[in-house]
Amino acid sequence: MAGGMGLSDTLRDIRGFALKMKTDKRNLDFVGNDLPVFFIRDPARFLSLNRSHKRHPQTAIADGSMFWDSRNNQEGAHCLMQLFGPRGVPRSVKNINGFGNHNFKFGKPEDGSFKYVMMHFKSDNGIKNLSQEDAVRLAGEEPDYHVKYMYNSIERGDYPIWTIYLQVMDPKEAETYKWNIFGITKIWPHKHYPLIPVGKLVCYPDTARYHVANYQQLPCNRPLDAYSPHQRDGPIRLDWNCGSDLDDVRSSFRKVKSGPADVVHSEWVGRVQAYSSDVEDEDCE
Repeated sequence: MAGGMGLSDTLRDIRGFALKMKTDKRNLDFVGNDLPVFFIRDPARFLSLNRSHKRHPQTAIADGSMFWDSRNNQEGAHCLMQLFGPRGVPRSVKNINGFGNHNFKFGKPEDGSFKYVMMHFKSDNGIKNLSQEDAVRLAGEEPDYHVKYMYNSIERGDYPIWTIYLQVMDPKEAETYKWNIFGITKIWPHKHYPLIPVGKLVCYPDTARYHVANYQQLPCNRPLDAYSPHQRDGPIRLDWNCGSDLDDVRSSFRKVKSGPADVVHSEWVGRVQAYSSDVEDEDCE
């Protein structure tokens, strides 16, 4: 995440873990990381965090001083220790776990009830890491090491598999818990909220079909309810190609339909003000 396109796969870094979940209700684009915690819990600090590991704005040279200066924010110490531990240089994408970091609300529309949920994707291939020396060597000898490893694994039928687990918390517990459960610098204790297995995630050749121009129309990718599509023509159309609709976007001849409002989640009313996210004793547990 720190480097961008073209840099070595084996650099010590936190790695994104994004996937698309297809359900009988909707498709969900899920964004996460390979570490269970993050550097900040205050969203206002994200822009500075993102810039801290970029190249120097004047010299365009990699400059670690910005990164380490930003790490004076001690709420990120937990993530920093994980990043500079063995899991900061995984052996392959097959050998990492995925985490949602944020918690989600899983609800029942029929009665408005919900639970807070943390999502975990545990690798069935096991956690394996590189040594610092091997990571540095591969960065120079084989910068696309992870991409090549994953491609070859899928080609020979050795598919990477993750088991999906959930941690579940009742909203009433969240109101009285010892710290803010919505912060992403902490892990819900597994002894209090054990991992519940719910399914498997398998990478197979279809996952690479996003290279196809019409990939959004493929059954494995397309949304079940496209609310206002305007992608028209092109080769290998698999849908109705917008039928007799006129070509102009947001035409007055075809009004955009408004969907029902989501009433499952709670509503909050309060004063918006600046908030200081301070480091407390709970951050050191």
